[in-house]
Amino acid sequence: MKNTILISFFSAALLFSSNCKNNKPVPMSDIQVEPPSLTLKEGETGRFKATAIPENASDKQILWKSDNEEVAIVSIVGTVTAVGEGTTTVTASSKDGAVSREMTVTVAKATGEFPIVAWMGKNGEITRQMYKDMRDAGIDYFIISWKPLGAGLEQQETITEMDKAQECGLKMLFHVKGADWFINDIEAGVRALKDHPGFGGYQMYDEPAEALYPDIKAQIESVRRTDKTHDCYVMINGDDDEANPNPEGFRNEVEKYAQELPGDYLAYDNYPLRVQVGGARRILNYWFDNLGIMADVAKSVGKPFRACVQSSLYWDMIGVTLTDLRIQVYTYLAYGAQGIEYFTWFDYDDFVQLAPVNFPSGEKTYLYDNVKAMNSEIRTLSKVFWKATALSVKHTGATIPRGTSRLETLPSNIESFETVGTGAVVSLMEKENSVYWVIVNRDPNYSMTVNIKVKPGVQKILKEDASSVPVGDEPQRETVAPGDVLIYTWEKVEN
Repeated sequence: MKNTILISFFSAALLFSSNCKNNKPVPMSDIQVEPPSLTLKEGETGRFKATAIPENASDKQILWKSDNEEVAIVSIVGTVTAVGEGTTTVTASSKDGAVSREMTVTVAKATGEFPIVAWMGKNGEITRQMYKDMRDAGIDYFIISWKPLGAGLEQQETITEMDKAQECGLKMLFHVKGADWFINDIEAGVRALKDHPGFGGYQMYDEPAEALYPDIKAQIESVRRTDKTHDCYVMINGDDDEANPNPEGFRNEVEKYAQELPGDYLAYDNYPLRVQVGGARRILNYWFDNLGIMADVAKSVGKPFRACVQSSLYWDMIGVTLTDLRIQVYTYLAYGAQGIEYFTWFDYDDFVQLAPVNFPSGEKTYLYDNVKAMNSEIRTLSKVFWKATALSVKHTGATIPRGTSRLETLPSNIESFETVGTGAVVSLMEKENSVYWVIVNRDPNYSMTVNIKVKPGVQKILKEDASSVPVGDEPQRETVAPGDVLIYTWEKVEN
Protein backbone atom coordinates (compact mmCIF):
# COMPACT_ATOMS: atom_id res chain seq x y z
CA MET A 1 0.00 0.00 0.00
CA LYS A 2 2.81 2.36 0.96
CA ASN A 3 4.61 1.61 -2.37
CA THR A 4 1.42 2.26 -4.34
CA ILE A 5 1.00 5.66 -2.69
CA LEU A 6 4.63 6.60 -3.39
CA ILE A 7 4.34 5.63 -7.05
CA SER A 8 1.10 7.62 -7.46
CA PHE A 9 2.64 10.68 -5.83
CA PHE A 10 5.73 10.42 -8.05
CA SER A 11 3.57 10.13 -11.21
CA ALA A 12 1.55 13.18 -10.21
CA ALA A 13 4.76 15.14 -9.60
CA LEU A 14 6.07 14.22 -13.03
CA LEU A 15 2.77 15.23 -14.64
CA PHE A 16 2.77 18.57 -12.78
CA SER A 17 6.37 19.20 -13.82
CA SER A 18 5.52 18.40 -17.45
CA ASN A 19 2.53 20.74 -17.41
CA CYS A 20 4.63 23.53 -15.93
CA LYS A 21 7.10 23.17 -18.79
CA ASN A 22 4.24 23.22 -21.38
CA ASN A 23 2.72 26.34 -19.78
CA LYS A 24 5.92 28.36 -19.92
CA PRO A 25 5.04 31.95 -20.98
CA VAL A 26 5.53 32.71 -24.72
CA PRO A 27 7.04 36.18 -25.12
CA MET A 28 6.04 38.65 -27.82
CA SER A 29 8.82 38.71 -30.44
CA ASP A 30 7.53 41.40 -32.81
CA ILE A 31 4.66 43.77 -33.60
CA GLN A 32 3.27 44.26 -37.08
CA VAL A 33 1.58 47.62 -37.67
CA GLU A 34 -0.44 48.84 -40.64
CA PRO A 35 -0.22 51.41 -42.11
CA PRO A 36 3.42 52.48 -41.58
CA SER A 37 2.40 56.16 -41.44
CA LEU A 38 -0.64 58.45 -41.40
CA THR A 39 -1.27 61.85 -42.99
CA LEU A 40 -4.19 63.76 -41.45
CA LYS A 41 -5.63 67.24 -41.18
CA GLU A 42 -6.35 68.88 -37.86
CA GLY A 43 -9.44 67.31 -36.30
CA GLU A 44 -9.34 64.16 -38.44
CA THR A 45 -8.82 60.65 -37.10
CA GLY A 46 -6.97 57.62 -38.41
CA ARG A 47 -6.08 54.24 -36.98
CA PHE A 48 -3.06 51.99 -36.73
CA LYS A 49 -3.83 48.27 -36.67
CA ALA A 50 -1.31 46.28 -34.62
CA THR A 51 -0.80 42.50 -34.51
CA ALA A 52 1.28 40.75 -31.85
CA ILE A 53 3.80 38.17 -33.09
CA PRO A 54 3.69 35.22 -32.53
CA GLU A 55 -0.01 34.51 -32.57
CA ASN A 56 0.25 32.41 -29.38
CA ALA A 57 2.10 35.06 -27.36
CA SER A 58 1.07 34.82 -23.73
CA ASP A 59 0.49 38.56 -23.37
CA LYS A 60 -0.71 40.31 -26.53
CA GLN A 61 -1.41 43.65 -24.91
CA ILE A 62 0.01 46.55 -26.95
CA LEU A 63 0.66 49.97 -25.45
CA TRP A 64 0.43 53.15 -27.53
CA LYS A 65 2.25 56.44 -27.11
CA SER A 66 2.56 59.71 -29.06
CA ASP A 67 5.83 61.61 -28.71
CA ASN A 68 4.07 64.94 -29.20
CA GLU A 69 0.45 65.18 -28.11
CA GLU A 70 0.26 68.75 -29.37
CA VAL A 71 0.42 67.22 -32.86
CA ALA A 72 -1.54 63.99 -32.37
CA ILE A 73 -2.89 61.83 -29.58
CA VAL A 74 -3.36 58.06 -29.74
CA SER A 75 -5.92 55.93 -27.90
CA ILE A 76 -5.43 52.55 -26.21
CA VAL A 77 -6.60 50.83 -29.42
CA GLY A 78 -4.40 52.78 -31.85
CA THR A 79 -6.88 55.45 -32.98
CA VAL A 80 -5.01 58.67 -33.78
CA THR A 81 -6.60 62.11 -33.50
CA ALA A 82 -4.86 64.98 -35.25
CA VAL A 83 -4.50 67.96 -32.92
CA GLY A 84 -2.14 70.48 -34.49
CA GLU A 85 0.09 71.00 -37.50
CA GLY A 86 3.39 69.11 -37.39
CA THR A 87 4.92 65.63 -37.29
CA THR A 88 5.12 63.17 -34.42
CA THR A 89 6.12 59.56 -33.81
CA VAL A 90 3.58 57.08 -32.48
CA THR A 91 5.04 54.01 -30.78
CA ALA A 92 3.37 50.62 -30.32
CA SER A 93 5.15 48.47 -27.71
CA SER A 94 4.73 45.29 -25.72
CA LYS A 95 3.76 45.60 -22.07
CA ASP A 96 7.31 44.83 -20.93
CA GLY A 97 8.84 47.19 -23.53
CA ALA A 98 10.94 44.43 -25.08
CA VAL A 99 9.58 44.97 -28.61
CA SER A 100 8.21 48.09 -30.27
CA ARG A 101 7.37 49.72 -33.61
CA GLU A 102 7.46 53.41 -34.53
CA MET A 103 5.12 55.08 -37.03
CA THR A 104 5.09 58.63 -38.35
CA VAL A 105 2.01 60.85 -38.13
CA THR A 106 1.97 64.04 -40.20
CA VAL A 107 -0.74 66.61 -39.48
CA ALA A 108 -1.60 69.41 -41.89
CA LYS A 109 -3.41 72.58 -40.89
CA ALA A 110 -7.15 72.59 -41.46
CA THR A 111 -7.78 75.76 -43.42
CA GLY A 112 -11.46 75.47 -44.28
CA GLU A 113 -10.67 74.52 -47.86
CA PHE A 114 -13.52 73.36 -50.01
CA PRO A 115 -13.41 69.78 -51.32
CA ILE A 116 -11.46 68.77 -54.42
CA VAL A 117 -12.42 65.39 -55.85
CA ALA A 118 -10.83 63.10 -58.44
CA TRP A 119 -12.99 60.67 -60.42
CA MET A 120 -11.05 57.63 -61.55
CA GLY A 121 -11.63 54.43 -63.42
CA LYS A 122 -10.18 51.21 -62.03
CA ASN A 123 -9.10 48.35 -64.27
CA GLY A 124 -6.42 46.98 -61.92
CA GLU A 125 -4.52 47.69 -58.73
CA ILE A 126 -4.25 51.27 -57.52
CA THR A 127 -0.97 51.44 -55.63
CA ARG A 128 -0.14 53.42 -52.50
CA GLN A 129 2.21 55.56 -54.59
CA MET A 130 -0.67 56.48 -56.89
CA TYR A 131 -2.70 57.61 -53.91
CA LYS A 132 0.27 59.56 -52.56
CA ASP A 133 0.69 61.31 -55.93
CA MET A 134 -2.99 62.17 -55.89
CA ARG A 135 -2.74 63.75 -52.45
CA ASP A 136 0.44 65.59 -53.44
CA ALA A 137 -1.53 67.14 -56.31
CA GLY A 138 -4.03 68.62 -53.85
CA ILE A 139 -6.85 66.06 -54.11
CA ASP A 140 -8.97 65.45 -50.99
CA TYR A 141 -11.46 62.81 -52.12
CA PHE A 142 -11.65 60.19 -54.86
CA ILE A 143 -14.36 58.18 -56.57
CA ILE A 144 -13.86 54.76 -58.16
CA SER A 145 -16.81 53.97 -60.39
CA TRP A 146 -15.67 52.14 -63.49
CA LYS A 147 -14.65 48.53 -62.98
CA PRO A 148 -15.66 47.86 -65.76
CA LEU A 149 -18.46 50.16 -66.95
CA GLY A 150 -21.43 49.85 -64.60
CA ALA A 151 -19.78 47.53 -62.06
CA GLY A 152 -19.21 48.59 -58.48
CA LEU A 153 -16.47 47.67 -56.04
CA GLU A 154 -16.92 44.60 -53.85
CA GLN A 155 -16.96 45.12 -50.09
CA GLN A 156 -13.45 43.89 -49.33
CA GLU A 157 -12.10 45.72 -52.36
CA THR A 158 -13.67 48.93 -51.04
CA ILE A 159 -12.09 48.48 -47.61
CA THR A 160 -8.71 47.71 -49.17
CA GLU A 161 -8.75 50.89 -51.27
CA MET A 162 -9.74 52.99 -48.26
CA ASP A 163 -6.96 51.39 -46.18
CA LYS A 164 -4.36 52.43 -48.77
CA ALA A 165 -5.79 55.88 -49.42
CA GLN A 166 -6.21 56.99 -45.81
CA GLU A 167 -2.49 56.50 -45.21
CA CYS A 168 -2.00 59.42 -47.60
CA GLY A 169 -4.74 61.62 -46.14
CA LEU A 170 -7.35 60.80 -48.81
CA LYS A 171 -10.97 59.78 -48.38
CA MET A 172 -13.23 57.76 -50.67
CA LEU A 173 -16.61 58.93 -51.90
CA PHE A 174 -18.19 55.52 -52.29
CA HIS A 175 -19.94 55.02 -55.64
CA VAL A 176 -23.12 53.15 -54.77
CA LYS A 177 -24.37 52.37 -58.29
CA GLY A 178 -23.43 48.81 -59.25
CA ALA A 179 -22.34 47.80 -55.73
CA ASP A 180 -24.96 45.08 -55.22
CA TRP A 181 -23.58 44.00 -51.85
CA PHE A 182 -24.31 47.51 -50.55
CA ILE A 183 -27.67 48.06 -52.29
CA ASN A 184 -29.07 44.67 -51.21
CA ASP A 185 -28.48 45.44 -47.52
CA ILE A 186 -27.90 49.17 -47.14
CA GLU A 187 -27.86 49.18 -43.34
CA ALA A 188 -25.12 46.52 -43.22
CA GLY A 189 -23.25 48.26 -46.05
CA VAL A 190 -23.28 51.59 -44.25
CA ARG A 191 -22.03 50.00 -41.03
CA ALA A 192 -19.17 48.42 -42.96
CA LEU A 193 -18.00 51.81 -44.27
CA LYS A 194 -19.04 54.74 -42.13
CA ASP A 195 -16.45 54.50 -39.34
CA HIS A 196 -13.45 53.86 -41.58
CA PRO A 197 -11.00 56.81 -41.44
CA GLY A 198 -10.67 56.66 -45.22
CA PHE A 199 -14.39 57.07 -45.85
CA GLY A 200 -15.76 60.41 -47.01
CA GLY A 201 -19.36 59.98 -48.17
CA TYR A 202 -21.69 58.48 -50.75
CA GLN A 203 -22.02 59.20 -54.45
CA MET A 204 -25.35 57.49 -54.88
CA TYR A 205 -25.60 57.63 -58.68
CA ASP A 206 -24.02 59.25 -61.70
CA GLU A 207 -26.37 60.73 -64.33
CA PRO A 208 -29.51 58.71 -63.48
CA ALA A 209 -32.69 58.66 -65.57
CA GLU A 210 -35.61 60.38 -63.85
CA ALA A 211 -37.43 57.03 -63.65
CA LEU A 212 -34.80 55.91 -61.11
CA TYR A 213 -35.37 58.85 -58.75
CA PRO A 214 -37.83 57.03 -56.40
CA ASP A 215 -35.39 54.13 -55.89
CA ILE A 216 -32.43 56.47 -55.34
CA LYS A 217 -34.45 58.56 -52.89
CA ALA A 218 -35.29 55.42 -50.90
CA GLN A 219 -31.60 54.44 -50.88
CA ILE A 220 -30.55 57.87 -49.58
CA GLU A 221 -33.16 57.66 -46.83
CA SER A 222 -31.91 54.18 -45.89
CA VAL A 223 -28.33 55.46 -45.68
CA ARG A 224 -29.33 58.35 -43.45
CA ARG A 225 -31.11 56.11 -40.97
CA THR A 226 -27.73 54.56 -40.14
CA ASP A 227 -25.27 57.34 -41.02
CA LYS A 228 -26.17 60.91 -40.13
CA THR A 229 -22.62 62.21 -40.54
CA HIS A 230 -21.50 61.68 -44.13
CA ASP A 231 -22.92 63.43 -47.19
CA CYS A 232 -24.95 61.76 -49.93
CA TYR A 233 -25.22 63.21 -53.42
CA VAL A 234 -26.24 62.41 -56.98
CA MET A 235 -24.47 63.72 -60.08
CA ILE A 236 -26.52 64.79 -63.09
CA ASN A 237 -25.37 65.96 -66.51
CA GLY A 238 -25.98 69.28 -68.21
CA ASP A 239 -27.92 70.07 -71.36
CA ASP A 240 -25.17 69.49 -73.93
CA ASP A 241 -27.15 69.73 -77.16
CA GLU A 242 -25.51 72.74 -78.77
CA ALA A 243 -27.56 72.53 -81.97
CA ASN A 244 -30.96 72.29 -80.24
CA PRO A 245 -30.67 73.86 -76.81
CA ASN A 246 -33.52 73.55 -74.36
CA PRO A 247 -32.74 75.74 -71.35
CA GLU A 248 -36.31 75.67 -70.04
CA GLY A 249 -36.31 71.89 -70.21
CA PHE A 250 -32.99 71.76 -68.38
CA ARG A 251 -34.28 74.06 -65.65
CA ASN A 252 -37.26 71.75 -65.18
CA GLU A 253 -34.90 68.77 -64.96
CA VAL A 254 -32.70 70.45 -62.34
CA GLU A 255 -35.70 71.54 -60.28
CA LYS A 256 -37.10 68.00 -60.33
CA TYR A 257 -33.70 66.61 -59.37
CA ALA A 258 -33.33 69.10 -56.49
CA GLN A 259 -36.85 68.53 -55.18
CA GLU A 260 -37.08 64.74 -55.48
CA LEU A 261 -33.59 63.60 -54.49
CA PRO A 262 -32.68 64.57 -50.90
CA GLY A 263 -28.92 64.88 -51.43
CA ASP A 264 -26.82 67.16 -49.26
CA TYR A 265 -25.72 69.18 -52.29
CA LEU A 266 -26.35 69.41 -56.02
CA ALA A 267 -23.72 68.31 -58.51
CA TYR A 268 -23.47 68.23 -62.29
CA ASP A 269 -21.06 67.70 -65.14
CA ASN A 270 -20.88 69.88 -68.24
CA TYR A 271 -17.63 70.27 -70.18
CA PRO A 272 -17.44 73.52 -72.15
CA LEU A 273 -14.25 73.59 -74.23
CA ARG A 274 -13.70 72.57 -77.84
CA VAL A 275 -10.81 73.18 -80.21
CA GLN A 276 -11.15 75.08 -83.46
CA VAL A 277 -9.08 74.88 -86.62
CA GLY A 278 -5.65 76.26 -85.78
CA GLY A 279 -5.87 75.26 -82.11
CA ALA A 280 -7.91 78.14 -80.71
CA ARG A 281 -10.42 77.24 -78.00
CA ARG A 282 -14.10 78.05 -77.96
CA ILE A 283 -16.67 77.74 -75.20
CA LEU A 284 -19.85 75.85 -76.06
CA ASN A 285 -22.80 78.20 -76.13
CA TYR A 286 -24.88 76.32 -73.53
CA TRP A 287 -22.31 76.25 -70.72
CA PHE A 288 -23.03 79.56 -68.98
CA ASP A 289 -26.77 78.99 -69.37
CA ASN A 290 -26.52 75.56 -67.70
CA LEU A 291 -24.32 76.95 -64.95
CA GLY A 292 -26.67 79.82 -64.20
CA ILE A 293 -29.62 77.43 -63.93
CA MET A 294 -27.73 75.10 -61.57
CA ALA A 295 -26.67 78.02 -59.37
CA ASP A 296 -30.19 79.47 -59.29
CA VAL A 297 -31.85 76.18 -58.35
CA ALA A 298 -29.23 75.43 -55.70
CA LYS A 299 -29.86 78.81 -54.13
CA SER A 300 -33.63 78.32 -54.25
CA VAL A 301 -33.47 75.03 -52.32
CA GLY A 302 -30.80 76.29 -49.92
CA LYS A 303 -28.10 73.79 -50.88
CA PRO A 304 -24.55 74.23 -52.21
CA PHE A 305 -23.56 72.87 -55.60
CA ARG A 306 -20.45 71.24 -57.01
CA ALA A 307 -19.25 71.10 -60.59
CA CYS A 308 -17.07 68.84 -62.75
CA VAL A 309 -13.92 70.05 -64.45
CA GLN A 310 -12.49 68.39 -67.53
CA SER A 311 -8.95 67.27 -66.74
CA SER A 312 -8.30 64.67 -69.46
CA LEU A 313 -8.48 64.05 -73.20
CA TYR A 314 -11.41 61.95 -74.33
CA TRP A 315 -13.86 61.72 -77.21
CA ASP A 316 -13.76 65.09 -79.01
CA MET A 317 -12.49 67.00 -75.97
CA ILE A 318 -9.25 68.95 -76.28
CA GLY A 319 -5.93 68.81 -74.50
CA VAL A 320 -6.19 70.48 -71.12
CA THR A 321 -3.86 73.40 -70.42
CA LEU A 322 -3.67 75.35 -67.18
CA THR A 323 -5.68 78.07 -68.95
CA ASP A 324 -8.39 75.52 -69.76
CA LEU A 325 -8.57 74.53 -66.11
CA ARG A 326 -8.65 78.13 -64.93
CA ILE A 327 -11.54 79.20 -67.12
CA GLN A 328 -13.60 76.27 -65.86
CA VAL A 329 -12.67 76.50 -62.18
CA TYR A 330 -12.80 80.28 -61.75
CA THR A 331 -16.11 80.53 -63.60
CA TYR A 332 -17.61 77.84 -61.38
CA LEU A 333 -16.29 79.60 -58.28
CA ALA A 334 -17.64 82.95 -59.44
CA TYR A 335 -21.08 81.36 -59.74
CA GLY A 336 -20.75 80.06 -56.17
CA ALA A 337 -19.64 76.42 -56.58
CA GLN A 338 -18.53 74.84 -53.30
CA GLY A 339 -16.58 71.89 -54.65
CA ILE A 340 -14.70 70.72 -57.74
CA GLU A 341 -14.56 67.22 -59.23
CA TYR A 342 -11.95 66.39 -61.87
CA PHE A 343 -12.91 64.02 -64.66
CA THR A 344 -10.86 61.91 -65.06
CA TRP A 345 -7.72 61.03 -63.07
CA PHE A 346 -6.57 57.88 -64.89
CA ASP A 347 -6.56 57.01 -68.57
CA TYR A 348 -8.12 53.67 -69.45
CA ASP A 349 -9.44 51.67 -72.40
CA ASP A 350 -10.12 53.74 -75.50
CA PHE A 351 -12.37 56.21 -73.70
CA VAL A 352 -9.69 58.46 -72.21
CA GLN A 353 -6.59 58.98 -74.33
CA LEU A 354 -4.58 61.01 -71.82
CA ALA A 355 -5.17 61.87 -68.17
CA PRO A 356 -3.12 63.27 -65.27
CA VAL A 357 -1.84 59.76 -64.48
CA ASN A 358 -1.30 56.82 -66.81
CA PHE A 359 -2.77 53.54 -65.64
CA PRO A 360 -1.50 51.03 -64.62
CA SER A 361 2.07 52.40 -64.82
CA GLY A 362 1.35 55.34 -62.49
CA GLU A 363 3.37 57.66 -64.75
CA LYS A 364 2.42 61.31 -64.32
CA THR A 365 1.72 63.39 -67.44
CA TYR A 366 1.80 67.13 -68.06
CA LEU A 367 -1.89 67.15 -67.11
CA TYR A 368 -0.89 66.15 -63.58
CA ASP A 369 1.29 69.24 -63.30
CA ASN A 370 -1.55 71.42 -64.58
CA VAL A 371 -4.05 70.02 -62.07
CA LYS A 372 -1.53 70.37 -59.23
CA ALA A 373 -0.92 74.02 -60.15
CA MET A 374 -4.65 74.68 -60.38
CA ASN A 375 -5.29 73.11 -56.99
CA SER A 376 -2.58 75.24 -55.45
CA GLU A 377 -4.40 78.34 -56.70
CA ILE A 378 -7.71 77.02 -55.38
CA ARG A 379 -6.20 76.37 -51.97
CA THR A 380 -4.75 79.85 -51.80
CA LEU A 381 -8.01 81.54 -52.82
CA SER A 382 -10.24 79.36 -50.65
CA LYS A 383 -10.06 82.31 -48.27
CA VAL A 384 -12.32 84.07 -50.76
CA PHE A 385 -14.49 81.34 -52.26
CA TRP A 386 -15.09 78.75 -49.54
CA LYS A 387 -18.48 79.40 -47.89
CA ALA A 388 -18.94 82.53 -50.01
CA THR A 389 -22.32 83.40 -51.50
CA ALA A 390 -22.72 84.71 -55.05
CA LEU A 391 -25.18 87.60 -54.75
CA SER A 392 -25.27 88.34 -58.48
CA VAL A 393 -23.43 87.15 -61.58
CA LYS A 394 -23.34 89.34 -64.69
CA HIS A 395 -21.38 89.48 -67.96
CA THR A 396 -19.62 92.14 -70.00
CA GLY A 397 -18.65 92.27 -73.68
CA ALA A 398 -20.04 93.31 -77.05
CA THR A 399 -22.08 90.11 -76.97
CA ILE A 400 -22.81 88.05 -73.88
CA PRO A 401 -23.41 84.28 -73.64
CA ARG A 402 -26.85 82.77 -74.09
CA GLY A 403 -28.95 82.83 -70.94
CA THR A 404 -26.84 85.40 -69.09
CA SER A 405 -27.47 89.01 -68.01
CA ARG A 406 -25.40 92.07 -68.85
CA LEU A 407 -23.63 94.06 -66.14
CA GLU A 408 -25.46 97.39 -65.98
CA THR A 409 -25.20 98.55 -62.36
CA LEU A 410 -21.98 98.80 -60.36
CA PRO A 411 -21.62 98.27 -56.60
CA SER A 412 -21.40 101.53 -54.67
CA ASN A 413 -17.68 100.94 -53.95
CA ILE A 414 -16.80 100.80 -57.66
CA GLU A 415 -16.84 104.21 -59.36
CA SER A 416 -16.12 103.05 -62.91
CA PHE A 417 -15.50 99.71 -64.58
CA GLU A 418 -14.75 98.59 -68.13
CA THR A 419 -13.43 95.42 -69.76
CA VAL A 420 -11.65 95.50 -73.12
CA GLY A 421 -11.76 92.17 -74.92
CA THR A 422 -14.29 89.41 -75.45
CA GLY A 423 -15.84 89.95 -72.04
CA ALA A 424 -15.87 88.87 -68.41
CA VAL A 425 -17.89 87.01 -65.81
CA VAL A 426 -18.43 89.52 -63.00
CA SER A 427 -19.63 88.21 -59.66
CA LEU A 428 -20.54 90.10 -56.51
CA MET A 429 -19.87 87.73 -53.61
CA GLU A 430 -20.25 87.97 -49.88
CA LYS A 431 -18.56 86.09 -47.05
CA GLU A 432 -18.89 86.97 -43.37
CA ASN A 433 -17.91 90.66 -43.13
CA SER A 434 -16.33 90.93 -46.58
CA VAL A 435 -17.62 91.66 -50.07
CA TYR A 436 -15.73 90.41 -53.13
CA TRP A 437 -15.87 91.71 -56.70
CA VAL A 438 -14.72 88.75 -58.81
CA ILE A 439 -13.81 89.25 -62.47
CA VAL A 440 -13.05 86.23 -64.69
CA ASN A 441 -11.71 86.63 -68.23
CA ARG A 442 -14.27 84.70 -70.28
CA ASP A 443 -11.96 84.39 -73.28
CA PRO A 444 -9.96 81.10 -73.41
CA ASN A 445 -7.53 82.51 -76.01
CA TYR A 446 -6.74 86.18 -75.36
CA SER A 447 -5.94 88.45 -72.44
CA MET A 448 -8.40 91.09 -71.28
CA THR A 449 -7.83 94.63 -70.05
CA VAL A 450 -9.75 95.92 -67.03
CA ASN A 451 -10.05 99.67 -66.45
CA ILE A 452 -11.33 100.34 -62.96
CA LYS A 453 -11.63 103.18 -60.43
CA VAL A 454 -12.61 102.38 -56.87
CA LYS A 455 -13.58 104.29 -53.75
CA PRO A 456 -11.37 104.45 -50.63
CA GLY A 457 -11.27 101.25 -48.64
CA VAL A 458 -11.30 98.90 -51.60
CA GLN A 459 -8.40 96.45 -51.75
CA LYS A 460 -7.06 94.02 -54.33
CA ILE A 461 -6.59 90.33 -53.50
CA LEU A 462 -3.18 89.01 -54.56
CA LYS A 463 -3.38 85.58 -56.18
CA GLU A 464 -0.03 84.38 -54.88
CA ASP A 465 -1.01 84.42 -51.19
CA ALA A 466 -4.59 85.81 -50.97
CA SER A 467 -3.35 88.85 -49.08
CA SER A 468 -4.96 92.21 -49.79
CA VAL A 469 -3.34 95.50 -50.76
CA PRO A 470 -4.87 98.99 -51.06
CA VAL A 471 -5.83 100.03 -54.58
CA GLY A 472 -5.75 103.79 -54.22
CA ASP A 473 -8.15 106.33 -55.68
CA GLU A 474 -6.46 106.70 -59.07
CA PRO A 475 -7.82 104.85 -62.14
CA GLN A 476 -6.22 101.42 -62.50
CA ARG A 477 -5.50 99.32 -65.57
CA GLU A 478 -5.10 95.56 -65.12
CA THR A 479 -4.35 92.81 -67.62
CA VAL A 480 -6.09 89.48 -66.96
CA ALA A 481 -4.74 86.39 -68.74
CA PRO A 482 -7.13 84.03 -70.57
CA GLY A 483 -9.40 82.29 -68.09
CA ASP A 484 -7.77 84.00 -65.12
CA VAL A 485 -9.31 85.94 -62.26
CA LEU A 486 -9.02 89.42 -60.73
CA ILE A 487 -10.51 90.04 -57.27
CA TYR A 488 -11.27 93.19 -55.27
CA THR A 489 -12.65 93.34 -51.74
CA TRP A 490 -14.08 95.76 -49.24
CA GLU A 491 -15.74 95.57 -45.85
CA LYS A 492 -19.41 94.76 -45.74
CA VAL A 493 -21.56 97.58 -44.43
CA GLU A 494 -24.89 96.70 -42.83
CA ASN A 495 -27.82 98.79 -44.01
